[in-house]
Amino acid sequence: KKGWPLHEHTMSRVTISQFLDLVREIAVHTPEVKKLRWTLAHALGISEDDIIRASDLGVAIAVHSQAMMNSRSRNRPPLGSLDRSNVLWGIGSDGAVVAPINPFLTLGWAVTGRNIAGQEAWSGDQRVSRKSALRAHTLSNAKMLFKEKEIGSLEVGKLADMVVLDRDYMTVERDQISQLRPFMTITNGRVVFEQK
Repeated sequence: KKGWPLHEHTMSRVTISQFLDLVREIAVHTPEVKKLRWTLAHALGISEDDIIRASDLGVAIAVHSQAMMNSRSRNRPPLGSLDRSNVLWGIGSDGAVVAPINPFLTLGWAVTGRNIAGQEAWSGDQRVSRKSALRAHTLSNAKMLFKEKEIGSLEVGKLADMVVLDRDYMTVERDQISQLRPFMTITNGRVVFEQK
């Protein structure tokens, strides 16, 4: 009723189901809960049915990939299924304490389906396109924070936060996405880092 955000860490199918059940119960008495973009973080073990339920309840999915980037875990969220659904989903590293903060590792993992050891983590139908991975890392995450009018995409009126890369993310070989490096970083229209 107060509009508080909620970002719930769910590390198993059981906790995902319990959280979705709770949101469904709350929605009976407080329907506006569906507009709060409450979020399942990590979402380890999430199923296709859970994705549909989350979408129906307005629950977003924040895939923090620290465990999945480092292993071939069977519990990893199915990115391709998330991308094909109507659910709001985003990706990130969950850095910097438990994982590398480098966003290109996460983008590479999402696009190639390979973990940071180079092992195949999932089949082709769960990989996502470069565009989907980039949107999940930028605009989708901004939406989860209710900041899509300020950040997340390059548009007039938004903060001029951007990065210039050493190579083109959209055309570099897929296996090299994780090796991309910033050449320049601009925050609020000011250059704050420049490779010399």
